[in-house]
Amino acid sequence: MKLSHLSGLFACAVILAPLGAQAAMNEATRAEFTQQCIKEAKNQGVDDKTAKAHCECGARQIDKNFTDAEIKALNGKNPQPPQELVGKLRDVVAQQCAQAKN
Repeated sequence: MKLSHLSGLFACAVILAPLGAQAAMNEATRAEFTQQCIKEAKNQGVDDKTAKAHCECGARQIDKNFTDAEIKALNGKNPQPPQELVGKLRDVVAQQCAQAKN
């Protein structure tokens, strides 16, 4: 599996995921985010174990690396999330969650 494939998957999941406006996602929001991410990963042919590990890592990275305002912006549907934030998320996940693809 290519890292860029997972990065693209995660960017899609971010747009679909209903993130709250707090820096650390609550348990319900985290569960919903992870489920949506895993569903999208499986739609792209990623196996269950890899998808779960990658999506859980991604949720942890959102908690660690994004401010309240950034999370709120990532949740935006209209306007769409700023490309710089989507890029930041993609980069953070690629750097911190690469081991989850194995």
